[in-house]
Amino acid sequence: MKAKCTVKFDDLAVPMDVTASIADQYMTWSAIASVGVVSRTNVGRLWNSEAVNSNARLGTAMCDAAMPDLAVFPFGATPFFCWYITAEGAVVEKQVSVGRRGITFEKA
Repeated sequence: MKAKCTVKFDDLAVPMDVTASIADQYMTWSAIASVGVVSRTNVGRLWNSEAVNSNARLGTAMCDAAMPDLAVFPFGATPFFCWYITAEGAVVEKQVSVGRRGITFEKA
């Protein structure tokens, strides 16, 4: 059996594809989101962690100010970027992407 449903996540509608089956006495199911949720706070935390682990100058990790507090985006690249300055002075800029496994940063 296949169905579509919508889950509320902090007042955001997140569509899900649900598959269920019944065998013997057991029911198994899976729900897979068809979009991703982007949170400015969580993106910032992940980016700061990446910057620290990549030898960024202290206090230089930033993301687009236009990034919403919380929004739904199709899987793939978002219109938002984050950047930092390395200890050597090079600027590293990456685009924020959302996928089934969460937020990633892709080379711009």
